[in-house]
This record gives sequence, structure tokens and C-alpha cells, in this order.
Amino acid sequence: MDWIVTHLESIIGMLVTGAVSIIAMYKANNQNYQLAFYQKVIDKRLKAYELVEDLLEKLDIFDATTERMYYISNPILIRDLIPYFSSVMKMRIWLSKNIFDYLNLLNSLLVSYLYYINRNLRTLKTTHLNPEKRRVARNEQKNALCFQSQGRQRQDQNKPA
Repeated sequence: MDWIVTHLESIIGMLVTGAVSIIAMYKANNQNYQLAFYQKVIDKRLKAYELVEDLLEKLDIFDATTERMYYISNPILIRDLIPYFSSVMKMRIWLSKNIFDYLNLLNSLLVSYLYYINRNLRTLKTTHLNPEKRRVARNEQKNALCFQSQGRQRQDQNKPA
């Protein structure tokens, strides 16, 4: 009977040792998995911020003679930023909300500026090259102002007293 108790103690000892080693191995593997996961997340975020840094580096062309930002004065260079903005926006999930909001604002400002420049260039091309087109453009502007003032007068008349 003594040998059964001895063997039973050794069997229970082996089972406890095995269970403890399995639990320790599970926790170590789980911790390694979490570390690998967080490492991948950090790598993605670093890559996204490096793209933002590249974009800002492209924007930071400063003309020392005029002390102005060179990109703002050259619409062709602003158009060259499109690939940088698109690569940053592809990685937007890895950026913080504040950085993404600022980049969105910068993008919309540059797009508005390009739209403004292109609209003015079209107007300059139309009006300065041909006197007839200049006269037509002036008449269109006068008509637009007349319609706006007539619309305001109608609104004033429709307001309750």
C-alpha cells in the first residue's frame, strides 16, 4: 500500500508541475503575441508619421530672399503635393485625430487656394486677351450684381413689418 501512496504522490506532483508549466508557457506566449501585435501597431504609426513628416518637409521650402513660403506662391508645386497627401490619407487610421484634422484643414486650404488661382487665371486669360470677351465678362458681372440687388430688394419687401 505504501508504494501506491508514493506513486500517487509522484503522479500528482508531475500533474501539478505540468499544469504550472503549461500555464506559464501560455502566459509567455500570450505576452509575446501582445508584444508582437503592439510592435506592428507602433511600426504602422511610425510609418504614417514619417509620411506626414515627408509631406511637411516638402511644404517647408522657404525662399530666404523674399522670406515667403515658396509652395504657396507656386500652384504647380502645390499640385506636386497630391501624391504625398494621398499616401498620408491612406494611412490615416494610424494618425491621431488632431493630426488628421490639421492635415484635412491644410488639404482643404490648398485645394481652395488652387481653385481660386485657377478661376482667376481663367478670368485673366478670357478678359486680357480679347477685348470682346472682356466686355462680355464685364456685362455678366454687372448683370450678376443687378440680380443680387434685386433679390435683396425682394427679400426686404417680403419681410413682415
